[in-house]
Amino acid sequence: MKYRIGRFIIGAVALILAQQTHAAKILYFYDEYLGADYWSQALTARGDTVTTVTNGAAFTTQLTAGAPWDAVVVSENNYNTSSTWAAAFQSYVQAQGRAVLNDWYTNSTIDAATEAVAAAPVNQSSCTVNATGIAGGLLTGGVTNPITLTNPSGGGGWGVFSMALTPSGTAASWGAFATGSCLVFANAGRTLRLSMIPDTLPAAQASQFLQNALSAVLGAQGLAAPTNAVATAGQASATVQWTASTSPGITGYTVTSEPGGLTCTAAAPATSCTVAGLSSGTSYTFTVVASNGQALSPPSAPSNAVIPTAVAAASALPVPTLSEWAKILLVLSMLGVAGWHWRRHETDTDNG
Repeated sequence: MKYRIGRFIIGAVALILAQQTHAAKILYFYDEYLGADYWSQALTARGDTVTTVTNGAAFTTQLTAGAPWDAVVVSENNYNTSSTWAAAFQSYVQAQGRAVLNDWYTNSTIDAATEAVAAAPVNQSSCTVNATGIAGGLLTGGVTNPITLTNPSGGGGWGVFSMALTPSGTAASWGAFATGSCLVFANAGRTLRLSMIPDTLPAAQASQFLQNALSAVLGAQGLAAPTNAVATAGQASATVQWTASTSPGITGYTVTSEPGGLTCTAAAPATSCTVAGLSSGTSYTFTVVASNGQALSPPSAPSNAVIPTAVAAASALPVPTLSEWAKILLVLSMLGVAGWHWRRHETDTDNG
């Protein structure tokens, strides 16, 4: 009994650590910062795999050609090019994509995508996270409330760094300015819009706050994960089967081994594939992720553990037995006699 409990505890700890160290695949778009790039600090601290773009055309391309993404971060701070990428962003969100967006520009397409209507830009000095935002984890890691905003340029010339939002549809406000919402959590928790630019956040807490914002979005329910992953060991391989995601529009699945991170893919509606290149004698489990071409589901629960076998060695040629050698020699002798008679016949014919 103690042994089983011990194995359960070890397995639970391993699962928690695996979840904590999972690197999300992030598309990060920003145009310029007058202060520090706290988003880069946050993504580095999280250990995410990040593709960074700095203009609207590249962002639009990556939203489609570079997909799928675990989440998209948009931080447009100075050059308002939203008219070039807003439609692609909206399509990404409508396809169950997850995103954190901070800006201080108005754009009706972005408003529709984030379920947040933006007012004209105004200066705001603080954003007070409400009880819903606190429950969502925005103050995790010692972020103080309210969040004080300051002009990173020192106040010279440039001063507008925020705007008020009004939630629409099913969206909820997670924080307030004096004139409206500063944080809108929408699309069943898959999008979070910050109506300020990040280099106005307090330097000591900015990275942690942005990490919290992204974690809130990544933790929301998007595409349904595949279920019932079952692995069957093979020679240096394993075949994994699963139950399909219940979300509409699924285009494919990726299976990943643990350890090793080896993968195989299957185009929907297939629900199995074989991971090759595994080490014999090593215990593996597998998780399955669904994709609709733009967004990724959470991984399935790990499969059962399997241990692949070694690749079978090529069979050697059989060694004849003594009786088989006797038969071979008899055949060779008969062939030799026949050959001698044939050669003699040819010689007699020539002499005749």
